[in-house]
Order: sequence, then C-alpha cells, then structure tokens
Amino acid sequence: MLPAINVEWSIVADRIFRPDADFLSAMATTIVVAIVAQALGVLLGLASALAGMSRIRLLRWLSSAYVLVIRGTPLIVQIFFVFFGANLFFGFDLGPREVDLGAVASPGAIIAGIVALAINEGAY
Repeated sequence: MLPAINVEWSIVADRIFRPDADFLSAMATTIVVAIVAQALGVLLGLASALAGMSRIRLLRWLSSAYVLVIRGTPLIVQIFFVFFGANLFFGFDLGPREVDLGAVASPGAIIAGIVALAINEGAY
C-alpha cells in the first residue's frame, strides 16, 4: 500500500492563482535560463553536427567523443562538474562567480547552469 501524501491544497492554489513576487521572479529566471541554454545548445549542436560530417578525421573524432561523453553522464553530474569540479581538476573556473551587466547582476551558479545545460543540449 502506498503511503498517504499530505498536500496543503490551499498553499498550492495560492501559488498558482495568487503568486507572490519571489515566485514570479524565480519563474522568470527559470524561463530565461532555459531559453538562453537552449539557444546556446542549438548552436553547439550545430557545430558538433558539422564537425561530425567533416572530412577532417580529428573533427569527426572530437564530435563523436563529445557526444559519447556528454550523453553518457547524467546532467546533474555535468552541472556539478561545471560549477565545482572544473576548478578542482583544472585549477580555474569555467565561469565567473558573478556577471554584472549594469542593471542586471547574475550569480555564477546561474551562469554555470546555463553552460552545463547548453553543453548537454548540444550533444542531443
């Protein structure tokens, strides 16, 4: 028998029908991250596909290796590697800790998420 799941339906209804500013801000950030990562992933996938069709053997090999490695590892491992592991393995960060574009400042975790999602999307 499945355990009973207690859901506060009034809280769920409040979040859906009367979202607060924090919820809307988080939703907007999620949508922006998804769109930017998707666009970068499409460009990376296009470059990988063109490299895979190249007459240069090294480019075909690099494209195949990229697809094999990225498809073979879970996305959460890729995100952790971009944010934490690259500094441990290589001695430098793959992304900045914060990006300041004047009126908009973005933490490094968002940038790492965009990079990891784009790399993952490009392999598919």
